Amino acid sequence: MPDMAGIALPAYSEEDIRAMQKKAFESAVARVRKLFQKAGVPTTEVCLAGNPADEIAAYAKKKKLDVLVMGSHGYGAFKAAVMGSVATRVAHTAEMPLLLIRRA
Repeated sequence: MPDMAGIALPAYSEEDIRAMQKKAFESAVARVRKLFQKAGVPTTEVCLAGNPADEIAAYAKKKKLDVLVMGSHGYGAFKAAVMGSVATRVAHTAEMPLLLIRRA
């Protein structure tokens, strides 16, 4: 289906979108999964779709988590203000303590 400029836009099936989400999820958690396994820390992996901050906060509330641990790039105030920050939004919307681990 062409857009307003007459350029054909790619059309993705629901299966295509799920495959892309699965690939992105695996890419995001693969390294961390190995670290937790090596340390013997049990984990539960959950793949959420939608606005990351809203989905994380809603999931944490639904599961009544005691604490939420998230990684953060630690961009600083200016870059976070310009780009936004999932961790900052979760901190404002989550109803439980949030522990941020700054990326080294």
